[in-house]
Amino acid sequence: MKKSLVLGLALLVGGTAQAAVIDFEEFGIRGGGTATELLGQNGVSFNTPSTGDKAGYGTSYFDGMTFADLQSVSFVATNVGGAWMPYMNIWITNGAANPADRRWAVIANEPSNAPLNNLLTYDPILYPDGRGYLSNGETVAVNFSDMSYYVHESNGDTSWLTGLFGGNQISYASLVAGGWKIDNPNPGTAWGGTGAPKNGGYGFNFIYGDTMSNYVSTGPYTISNIVINGNLEAGAVVPIPAAAPLGLLGMGLIGLARKLRKKSS
Repeated sequence: MKKSLVLGLALLVGGTAQAAVIDFEEFGIRGGGTATELLGQNGVSFNTPSTGDKAGYGTSYFDGMTFADLQSVSFVATNVGGAWMPYMNIWITNGAANPADRRWAVIANEPSNAPLNNLLTYDPILYPDGRGYLSNGETVAVNFSDMSYYVHESNGDTSWLTGLFGGNQISYASLVAGGWKIDNPNPGTAWGGTGAPKNGGYGFNFIYGDTMSNYVSTGPYTISNIVINGNLEAGAVVPIPAAAPLGLLGMGLIGLARKLRKKSS
């Protein structure tokens, strides 16, 4: 696995410069699934050659925040190979002080539901398994408040989650009202199944792969120009690229220094 320092661009909001410094990391989850970061392209390339392969691209930057702090996400599908688009797995916790009472769950968006399914092409002759796929070069841009979410990897205990419907579905409004913190279980614990994004140990993850063949592509599946809009500590809305050119290193280190000073003050 290769770590990368991911630098956010500075944005003037109300006369104050805000900067985000994010560390993303690629990791395998199951089978032969791999992810390779594309430095300078704000993206990642997933490779899942066989059914059941799975890989992730995650960050702990949002750990401690809530769904209210996540506003929108966008990326460009640069090489899709006729398979489903990547999805997100976001760990949340009840935050119980007693470790024995602590619970986690993965909140996953569903690409086959609106509004994302409106971007997909369905060809039952070419893909009889019902998969929908993006076109090369297509841009995906969606608000977190508009997506459908499902609860997974809860180890059978969802009693601490309010607002569930349809078995394991939950709305963005319920996720915001619940105020559950984004956080991940210790990778060494038994929380979650073999498909849980625990290998990286990150709260926010892009995921590629499934137990079915609909995530087996004809080649690496690549997304680029990833941008996440969210709230920083000061409440400013700042676009957070998932990667940035090394030329921004100085700006990023300045932002990091300010952030460290703020935390130590």
